This record gives sequence, structure tokens and C-alpha cells, in this order.
Amino acid sequence: MRSSCATRRIYKWTLPAWAGRLPDGRTYNTCPSAGICHDLCYARHGTFQFPGVVRAHQANLRYVLDEPDAWEAQLTTELQHRRYYSGPGPAHVRIHDSGDFFSAAYLHAWIRIVRRTPDVVFYAYTKEIALFEETVRPDPPPNFYWRYSYGGTQDARIPPGSPHVDVFPDEESLDQAGYTSQAPSDLRGAYGPETLGIPANNLPHLKKAQGSQTFRALQRAADTAAADRRARRRGPAKRGPSKGHGPPR
Repeated sequence: MRSSCATRRIYKWTLPAWAGRLPDGRTYNTCPSAGICHDLCYARHGTFQFPGVVRAHQANLRYVLDEPDAWEAQLTTELQHRRYYSGPGPAHVRIHDSGDFFSAAYLHAWIRIVRRTPDVVFYAYTKEIALFEETVRPDPPPNFYWRYSYGGTQDARIPPGSPHVDVFPDEESLDQAGYTSQAPSDLRGAYGPETLGIPANNLPHLKKAQGSQTFRALQRAADTAAADRRARRRGPAKRGPSKGHGPPR
């Protein structure tokens, strides 16, 4: 667990972003519901791709996959250390600044960790809408905040009124849409309003690829195009006999 801001006491647990291959040859996908975001993800570019960073994130994933009970026990023990309770205010843990809840077992492990450390505040952005609605929504830990993130294959399943985040081309477009910017503090992911916006990462090739659209709009267009392709593959619908007309007499 690493700290990203000592003054606000935010710690982060990170996995490698999206899909890849471990040194032992195993393949993985830590973001199974990624949509258009997998090409525009900040965590697949820049400093996240430094060899040492990739090795560290993949080591985290190997620990979860190969020794899940030991990982869960160690993380729980660490989060009960006094440094997380030294104040002022609670310590915060962002679960993933890359990667996502890639399986039900992994999510259940996190929920157990959260419940065992009730004085630490946890928060997460996720595209695993169906999994969260089934697993977390019915009985959420009071110290866990989650926010659905547009740009995934389950966008259409985000319930109306749910806290969510969308990625905008810039601060101006975000403000015009009536969204609150996440930029001043990542803790707005936990405590911010329902409509939270993130300005696009300042990498020229990513900004060019995103253009003037939000992740939500880009995913909607991608979903529509995919539906059109499926319809073309099925071909024209076959028509049966019209109702109300029997054979000629």
C-alpha cells in the first residue's frame, strides 16, 4: 500500500491496467468490463509503463492470484497499523488507481477487508456495475464509497441517480455540462456530488484520440455501432404469414 498524499492521508492499492501477460506467461485482464476506456486509459501510458512500475503492479496481481488468503490477511493486518489512525481525520484508501474488481472472489475479499477496518475510509471507481449491484448494493459497509465510471461495456446498467464519473475533454466542457471537477481532490470520488467529472489526461495523443467527446458519449457511439454490426450479420428479419389471413378459399 502506498501513500499518494501525506497531508490528506490517501493510500492506494494498484493492479496493472486492463490486459497483459505476467512474466510466467499467464495472461490477465483486470478490467473485464472496459470499453472505449482501454485505449484512452491514463494507466496504460506515461509513468505507469515504466518497467519498475509495471513489475510492482504485476507483483500485486500475482500475490492476489497465487496467495489470496495470505494477501487478504496481510492487507488487513497492515490497515490495522497505528499509522492509519494517527489523525487528524480518517485515513483513506483508494482501491485501484488502475485495474478494477476483476472477479467476484476478489471483490468479496475487499469487502471483508473493509469490514475488518471500520475506521479507515475506502473508495473506488469501477465499471463492474452488475457485480456491484448484486454484491455490494444490498448491504454496503458504511466506510466504503464507490462510484460508477463511464466508458465501459456496462454503461447502460448504471442506475439513474448513482454517483458516477465521466471523463471530459477539458475543464471547460466539464463545467458546461454541470459536473463537478475531481481535479482539486481525489477524495471527491468518495465525498463528491453525484455528477463528478475528470478532465482528460494531458497526453497529446490521448487528447487527440478522445476529441471533443466524453467517455460516456464515445461508449454510447461504440455500443450503437456494435449493435448495427450484429444486426447486419443477422440479416433481414424473416417474415411469417400475416395474422388474420387464412388460406385462399
